[in-house]
Amino acid sequence: LGLEERQRRVFLSHRRGDALVLTEQLHDRLVKSRFWPFVDRFGIDPAEDVQQRIFEALEEAAFVLLMESPQAADSRWVHDEVYYALAASLGILIVSFPEARELPRTQNLPRIRLNDTDLEPGRGGQRVLKAGTLDRLVLEVEAVHAKALVRRRNRLVLHARDAAEKAGFVATERPDGLLLVSDPAPAGAS
Repeated sequence: LGLEERQRRVFLSHRRGDALVLTEQLHDRLVKSRFWPFVDRFGIDPAEDVQQRIFEALEEAAFVLLMESPQAADSRWVHDEVYYALAASLGILIVSFPEARELPRTQNLPRIRLNDTDLEPGRGGQRVLKAGTLDRLVLEVEAVHAKALVRRRNRLVLHARDAAEKAGFVATERPDGLLLVSDPAPAGAS
């Protein structure tokens, strides 16, 4: 179904105006931790359809890591990414900056609230995470990713099983996680 533990795909949703530097910092650290983080700046070729590529990246990810910066609530793109993730039952972890406004419909989602002591000056006037905060955040991403991957895999298997059975096939999940789909035994066969 295209979900493998070794892929560890995470979609980083952010507003460039005030979260690009921190998002790039987190991207680099996640790559070093063997994740495949998607950031539009690195993941879209100039000739690609931007919106189509973003939706493809969301489909490939186990969960969305939202950088809830002060300007994030003003971004149509951030809203679209988060609502797509909610509609697709993707996991979401929110990293909320000081002075950030919560996006509507995200009040009950897992949220790490940063405070000024978690951040330090970065380039271009944007702030970045201090080393200890970055370490703590990567550990939280590890935990949320594992749960999101299991939830997404179970949901995909359920949908695949339902589709196979509606088409008249027999679907059986093996202990190793594979879904076997076969023709039903003909009537009278033993």
